Amino acid sequence: MDEDKKDQNNNNFCYHEEVKNDVHKEEPQAVGNPSPNYTSETQPQEPITTEVSGGDSHQEYNKEIYSPASSVDPVKGFEIITESLVTKIYDIMGKNGLLSVLYQVGIDPGRKIAKRIKEKHDNQELEILDALKVLATELHTFYSIQLKSVETTDIEVKLTIENHCFLRQPIKHRPNLHFGSKFCRVNKGYFETALKLIIGSKIKKVEMKFIKNDEEKDVCIEELIFTLNPPPQPQ
Repeated sequence: MDEDKKDQNNNNFCYHEEVKNDVHKEEPQAVGNPSPNYTSETQPQEPITTEVSGGDSHQEYNKEIYSPASSVDPVKGFEIITESLVTKIYDIMGKNGLLSVLYQVGIDPGRKIAKRIKEKHDNQELEILDALKVLATELHTFYSIQLKSVETTDIEVKLTIENHCFLRQPIKHRPNLHFGSKFCRVNKGYFETALKLIIGSKIKKVEMKFIKNDEEKDVCIEELIFTLNPPPQPQ
């Protein structure tokens, strides 16, 4: 099935189906008059506590299943859940629905980081390179960014960057996740939203584009394209 047909089929999901209930409902019994069908055999029983192994405690059993809390790997668990989440949203909503959801996941934290940065800079609109510098500094525990090149024309500024982000390990280790693909829409929504708000009226829009995965450097090569607003006309 191609993706367009899959998307069309996914739109036909029905979340509310009419269910016929043919079960006979008994009239409620008066208080103090138990149902004639209520016998001692159907009365709730007290739970029976049994020992897992011989002895007065579960010590031997717990020794066999014990692992120290330090052995819990939250990153590995996150990777598995991430892959399952992306796959399930795709199955239910199709490709377009998945891309939209993941992009919107990045929008809200993008707004929050932009608000924090603007407050630190007295709500001043920053220049493009200054905006990227401030954002990369704020996010140093989630992103490792290096600037590779800057191209400027009358209508746009294009920054090429190397980006090692917090999503890289989950994508690298899961077979159904790929660099520059579905899950990276989270970063796209995040950066496009944050940079647009930080820079403000100087630009019409920001677009983040994946170029390639550089396995040797363990980074993604990406472009940040800023479409400029025309300069104000003199009065």
